[in-house]
Amino acid sequence: MEVQVLDSKFSCMMCGACCSNLLEWKRESLPLLRKLLPEYDLDIPYENINGRCEKLNVSNRCTIYHERPLACNTNRLFRILSEKFSISISELYNLQKISCERNRSHMGNM
Repeated sequence: MEVQVLDSKFSCMMCGACCSNLLEWKRESLPLLRKLLPEYDLDIPYENINGRCEKLNVSNRCTIYHERPLACNTNRLFRILSEKFSISISELYNLQKISCERNRSHMGNM
């Protein structure tokens, strides 16, 4: 399996878990991000089928990866949060790792 290294503390396993849990993300994380970053468009304008993004293919790869929205672009979103709130990128990726593990656990229960 190909692993994308985003930070020394977090490696994306490209399992698709984050894109397969959109309903919970929109309910829990999106409202907070909108309060923190009201000047940014954080919508995910794609249909979700049982919580799974329609842009995720059968191999768990994003079919619009290079044009994905800000909410889906962890690297860009974390840079913005880091600059605006003086949070270290490493700490944000540490939180991402926890979120990733939670999403993968959620997928196992589906």
